[in-house]
Amino acid sequence: MTAQTMDWPSPQLVGMKSQGADWRQYITASQMEIRQLLHTMQRATIIITASLDGADDFFLTSVLALDQPPGTLTFECGLDRERNERVLRLRELLCTTRLDKIAVQFRCEQITAVEYQGRPAFSCVMPEELLRLQRREYYRIEAPLLSPLKCLVATVREGAPTVIELCVHDISCGGIGVLTPPALFVPELGKRYDTTLHLPGASTLRDEMVARSMFPITLPSGTITQRSGFAFTKLPNGMLTSVQRYIMNLERLRKIGSHSD
Repeated sequence: MTAQTMDWPSPQLVGMKSQGADWRQYITASQMEIRQLLHTMQRATIIITASLDGADDFFLTSVLALDQPPGTLTFECGLDRERNERVLRLRELLCTTRLDKIAVQFRCEQITAVEYQGRPAFSCVMPEELLRLQRREYYRIEAPLLSPLKCLVATVREGAPTVIELCVHDISCGGIGVLTPPALFVPELGKRYDTTLHLPGASTLRDEMVARSMFPITLPSGTITQRSGFAFTKLPNGMLTSVQRYIMNLERLRKIGSHSD
């Protein structure tokens, strides 16, 4: 496999393959800037999704060291020995994460097996490019932890129609981010799902949402799970107003809470 055979950026990052050259403006080739971002990931132990040659073939990793030796990036290897062997054969990974609510992606190339502080790890050449992508069309706010926002997603499990209740992680006028533990539900990117959202003090919202993104996140409890992004597709204006009102009320309550601290 070569760099040209891998999606850049990946569909998980941009939500669809058809965005073409639109994302080129978000790529930086500045080695100083790339090193600063990687140092931030290292210091904060940011969880990174490292993908092989398929969306379902990945492992979680983090940056261990930079420039040891010079010009290289050292990162954790996976727990699965067979997958680690495939990585060494392919010698290339596509890495995706989020940093300060901005999606970040870069390639790891010329991967070799090394030892770091007495344990096995991977090393690669320093990435030549790094992509940062933040959609700014909508203001997004996290749902409250004490009174979780729930949504129902209609899907098919083992050949039978079923409805799954999921927790909403964040919401905007463009869609919602939902916690989707892989053991419970893994949405198919680009697929539309009938979704029901219960907003406090508002009518029940029903829409055919499309799955746009998927990546691991770390909850305040330290638990690692998966966040999936869904975009509204047929939301009537009245329901959109309800979403706007909910976001404004939530933001107002948070400002009141911050002033009382």
